[in-house]
Amino acid sequence: MPLSMADATSEAPRLGRPFGRWLSAALLGAAGFVVLHLALTTATGQRLDARAVASTFKLTPGWLIVGLGWGARGPVIAALAALMAVLALIAAVHRRWRACLAAALIPVVAVPISYLVRTSWPVLAAPGFSEQTYPSTHASSGLAAVVGVLILWPTWPRPRVQLTSAVVAVAILWGNVASHAHRVADVVGSTLLIGAVTALVLSLVGPAWPAAARRQLREQPAVTHHLRQRAGPGGDHRDPDRLGPDHR
Repeated sequence: MPLSMADATSEAPRLGRPFGRWLSAALLGAAGFVVLHLALTTATGQRLDARAVASTFKLTPGWLIVGLGWGARGPVIAALAALMAVLALIAAVHRRWRACLAAALIPVVAVPISYLVRTSWPVLAAPGFSEQTYPSTHASSGLAAVVGVLILWPTWPRPRVQLTSAVVAVAILWGNVASHAHRVADVVGSTLLIGAVTALVLSLVGPAWPAAARRQLREQPAVTHHLRQRAGPGGDHRDPDRLGPDHR
């Protein structure tokens, strides 16, 4: 029995909401976060982390250390927050409430967790660090802002947008280590934390990118066959997302 467009549209949220996959990713990220923290309570873990920090300093030129250290812990995060605010307004105008909610929940949940873990869970201090630094709250804030920008992006982020976001994220992580503010394990822990919280939020909120749900919808053979039947031999086979409302 052919699937009508009304039925197909009603299926879009379910198709774009793979609850089990997102929840599995959240649990995996949370487990990695805890395991890494436990590893840092051992002398071996601290020693390996210290070696990673030393390698980072060797691989980073002096001029880059200054630039990354200055930008990663302030201006870059502020710029991302401002961009998030603009994109949130655009998303609100287009009634993308799920995207707005997800982008807001990720930092609201992740950053306090990052701070509480860093200030409440004791670990052995690595050489050159007199206190607990795991995870990096600055890195968590910066990564949450990067994820928020991607979620609020007006369309499904194109490869160049994704690549730029990845470069900014790496710069934030690298800068927090190169500036002697954090260890490598700290920023890795922040990455795992943000990944876990992001997956959890998306599993609960649902699809943040309408284009993603439509792309999955178009890939269904039943829906595609039905659209072609409606168009007929000489009909319009254009992408339904590019047609006006009167043609859908």
